[in-house]
Amino acid sequence: MLQSQRPHIVIRPKQPLHWLALLGFLAIGVLTANHVYGMGAWMFAAAYIALSTIFLCDKLVFDGTTLKRRGPGAWLLYQLGKPRELGVDEIEAISSYAGKADRETLKFQTVILGVGISWVVSSNDPTYQTFVKALFKAVNAHVLDPLSTELLLYWQESEPPFVLTNEAPCTARHLERWRRKAIRLSLDGMHEAAASYFKIAHEQAPHDPQIAYDLGRFLRRRALAIGALTERGEADLLRAETYFRMAGRLAQAQKNPRILERIGEAFYEFHHLEAAQKYFELAAKVDPVRPRANIGLAGIALKNAQGARAVYAYNQAVRGAIAAGAIGLAQLASRKSEYYERLMSDDAFLSAEVGWEAVLNQLKWVQRGALTTFLGFWMLQLSTFEFMTTVRPLSREISATALIIWVCALVASHIILALRRS
Repeated sequence: MLQSQRPHIVIRPKQPLHWLALLGFLAIGVLTANHVYGMGAWMFAAAYIALSTIFLCDKLVFDGTTLKRRGPGAWLLYQLGKPRELGVDEIEAISSYAGKADRETLKFQTVILGVGISWVVSSNDPTYQTFVKALFKAVNAHVLDPLSTELLLYWQESEPPFVLTNEAPCTARHLERWRRKAIRLSLDGMHEAAASYFKIAHEQAPHDPQIAYDLGRFLRRRALAIGALTERGEADLLRAETYFRMAGRLAQAQKNPRILERIGEAFYEFHHLEAAQKYFELAAKVDPVRPRANIGLAGIALKNAQGARAVYAYNQAVRGAIAAGAIGLAQLASRKSEYYERLMSDDAFLSAEVGWEAVLNQLKWVQRGALTTFLGFWMLQLSTFEFMTTVRPLSREISATALIIWVCALVASHIILALRRS
């Protein structure tokens, strides 16, 4: 009976359509050159249609406790060792990203990470909001990044009507309602209305770090929506940084590790590593095992080639995540800690990892070179379809060889990554 009451929400995962587009380009070219390739052209087209269909038919099903990928594409990946199910406690991180949809509105996409899993869902799907509200509510709050938290708490939430006057006595309840309404309007792309509510809330509570932080995030969102390289977008980004630093001073005075951690993530997102490290350290000073702050510190330490500091920060994150009940996040931090600790203590392992990394880099360049060669000679093959008959066989052979090399390099890269994960 309880099982039947669980929500079953279905959403389509976002597929890597760039490689489907490439296959489509190949299919069109092969069909165009049908009398050169004969029956092979139709076999290729049939394989392309089948491969496209089986992945586009995949779906994610959430029943309240487990996220399951279903469909022929999921079955095919499962045969290659990719898991098809992810429990709520096994989710290691959920990150959401905003992108420009049209002149002033945004579209969102969410990446769900687990061991061997990286599933992407987009707000273009009509069930995205329902999926976000159900899944994000079920996972531990420490797993969610700042935008995911905002999508859960504020996006398209209904607000009871209330009178907006400066003369009304300001209470904590008024401030929270103004703040929530401003964030909701900004997520919906109604920037002018959101700015008016933020202005009133900030004027009424200039020493509230939460409102200053939310103002900074709002200005960044608006800059992204109108164009970060425009004059207005650049001004919004500068003002956002000012509000983040203001929120940091207020949060430091109030010893608020949650907001200090979020400010660190805001600077880390835009690669301001010195500022990010400062606020992560302030958050860790108040709460030494703050999970996301310590993971941020570990990431910065690795960029600065400070392996010992990274291991220490990951171990602190493990303790904090376990205490907070974020099992997936604890597993992620523990795995990172063990990996980098082994790198520093085991010379043979370090040599092997350096060697594999070099091989992967070489394979990456092989893939790029082979793909560029293939596309160049394939275009030559199509452009000389009725002319220069002596060039056509040569271009066909070179493009076919380059395609085989690309496929082999791609397969080899996936095998090496799978072996390293194991």
